[in-house]
Amino acid sequence: MPISRSLTKPPLNKYSTATGVSIIISILFIIISLFILNWLNKIAKCKCTDIPERKFLPEWWTFVIIWSIFMLFLFIAYETDIDEYPVFVKIMGTIFSIINIVMIVRLFIYIRRLKEMKCDCGLSPEENLIYYYLIIFLSLLAFLIFFIILMFLFNIQ
Repeated sequence: MPISRSLTKPPLNKYSTATGVSIIISILFIIISLFILNWLNKIAKCKCTDIPERKFLPEWWTFVIIWSIFMLFLFIAYETDIDEYPVFVKIMGTIFSIINIVMIVRLFIYIRRLKEMKCDCGLSPEENLIYYYLIIFLSLLAFLIFFIILMFLFNIQ
């Protein structure tokens, strides 16, 4: 007699603190992405911002917003049980995460180039806020990767 999944896995509390924090972080990420997209669209009118580093950035952040909203609804629909997601969504999520890191680095490089060129269109408090957000994000990402490598090297479970 096969054992049902409900007997082998404890039920999830979809109203737990971790679920609430995950939903809040997702909403915060959507808001930050909207802020970045708004800034990219606002400076698009200026000629000095039309450099190769800008290529696909507005399109990517539009996709990020749509994907994040989709994933938030999926997260709520599956009652936070990521193991229940369809395989296609898991694969797409992994690909999305890798490309997103690349695009975040590209956005960082784009802002640095605008600062180097002293482009007046991009110089604003919004640009500085995005720039420092990216520095913090990339620093945390580097720390996380370093920590994972250490865990792998020392076989920490």
